[in-house]
Amino acid sequence: LYRCRGVTQRLSTSVGRGSQGVRATCSYV
Repeated sequence: LYRCRGVTQRLSTSVGRGSQGVRATCSYV
């Protein structure tokens, strides 16, 4: 499960686009 937590959570399904224009922290749980 890939969990992203930050300002925008619209790129939760995209693993490669975890930090593109979005200031969030993604972690692979």
